[in-house]
Amino acid sequence: GAGRVGSMLANYLLHDEKISELVLVDIVEDKLAGTIKDLSDAFPEFADKLTSGGYSEASNSDVIVIVAGAPRTANTATRTDLLGTNVKIYSDFIKKISIDPKTVLINVSNPVECLSYYILKETEHDPKKVIGFGNILDSERLRLIIAKKLSVHPESIECLVIGEHGEEMIPVFSNCRVNGKQLSDFPFDQNEINQELRRRGKDIISSTGGTQFGPARHIYSLIRTIINDEKKTLPISFYV
Repeated sequence: GAGRVGSMLANYLLHDEKISELVLVDIVEDKLAGTIKDLSDAFPEFADKLTSGGYSEASNSDVIVIVAGAPRTANTATRTDLLGTNVKIYSDFIKKISIDPKTVLINVSNPVECLSYYILKETEHDPKKVIGFGNILDSERLRLIIAKKLSVHPESIECLVIGEHGEEMIPVFSNCRVNGKQLSDFPFDQNEINQELRRRGKDIISSTGGTQFGPARHIYSLIRTIINDEKKTLPISFYV
């Protein structure tokens, strides 16, 4: 997928020295060709490692990121409403792509957990190498919301969101620290923060038509953590 998130993610990945080849795959060929040209103009020094292709060119990659599928819109009630449409899309390319045992599969499309499970079952891939992305973004959103509420720098806050990347996400307030102190030591309205966190994605979609910068930046952080083996602990979805 080379739409909003896919193309912005490619923008991050292209200039990473650890990336030797970057293949973009999208069914909308004209748009893909334009995206390749635009990215090449931005980074002509790295353009040689950027290609567009089909499933055969993307097969056996070290990391495959799936951002294809129907996106959320302002009229989408919940992320789960996208399941029927996106399962059909996933069913098509899972049959066509060859996945090496070493490949790490990162699913971004919604509903994240359901589709990640579907990928795992259909491909019979190593469960440790099928990752659902979402809680990293949720956690960063929570960190920013709390920082603004308390008028502190976001880097002074540690916090965690677990569970579904959706309406049933769980901000772990008991785990939050502000400059090492428990969040409960500060005046805050848990319900207000909860509601703001849950509607943040939809607020962005209502204003711009879709999220882009936030997901792409944090997917890139996840990929960088994997390829550099950075030993970080990150909140993701995976099969237990």
